[in-house]
Amino acid sequence: MNQELKKLHANFEKLVSFVGLLPRAIEMPSYTLKIFFMPIFKKIYCDDITNLLSFIMEHDEEKSQKISSIRPTLEKKMADFEAHLQEQYKKTSLLVEKRMQKKKQLFFEVSIVLMAAYFEDFLKNFFIKQINKNPKRALPFLDKQLRISDLKEFGFNLSERMGSVISDKVNFQNLGDTEKAYSKSFRADIYKKDSTLRKRINHLFQMRHLIVHNGGIIDKKFCLSTQTKTSCVGKRIAISMNMILMLKEACLKVGSNICETI
Repeated sequence: MNQELKKLHANFEKLVSFVGLLPRAIEMPSYTLKIFFMPIFKKIYCDDITNLLSFIMEHDEEKSQKISSIRPTLEKKMADFEAHLQEQYKKTSLLVEKRMQKKKQLFFEVSIVLMAAYFEDFLKNFFIKQINKNPKRALPFLDKQLRISDLKEFGFNLSERMGSVISDKVNFQNLGDTEKAYSKSFRADIYKKDSTLRKRINHLFQMRHLIVHNGGIIDKKFCLSTQTKTSCVGKRIAISMNMILMLKEACLKVGSNICETI
């Protein structure tokens, strides 16, 4: 595989990996509370005070005796404050989670649409570049009529542009057409006979179609294509973070299969 195709694959992996992590952004407010603010509050109001008292007791004998007498009370107040802090954190986290919950679905749906778009774009561009490099692989498509406009667009020289010309003959938004195109030109199974992998990629494309064209509301066609229960018709499609990560890994796996096989 030449450098151009390696770069194409590397960019595809970066984009899909980024999209796979996009929904994590919705978790940032709660995460920030837990990882950033809570430790700071605890350090300022509890740990630092305890350390200061220990330092004074160690270096000032007179004050040490006074502190010793009130230390149990101070420690109890600090423990109570830390418990209060934990309680406030829980309440704030629940409030943040409740407000962000409505936006989660939107983030998930955007991730699905972008992931499918990047995957489709990779399949198309890899196909084009491979056939441009080896025009003989276009032979299975040359039974279809070429337009004069196709020839004119590339200066009547198709020796390094054949992939660009015949790519218009393939509907890369249709997974079945894409599979046939790769099979015809490269004699390659992009799933390497992994039925689970194909099922997941099909699910991704069907979800993308449902979100873009039906507002994410499940219809009978989606149920038939993805083996979803018909009782779900009319309901909004359910998407989870685990599903996003699973589909991301499926896309990356197919990308690696293509690079290894072709």
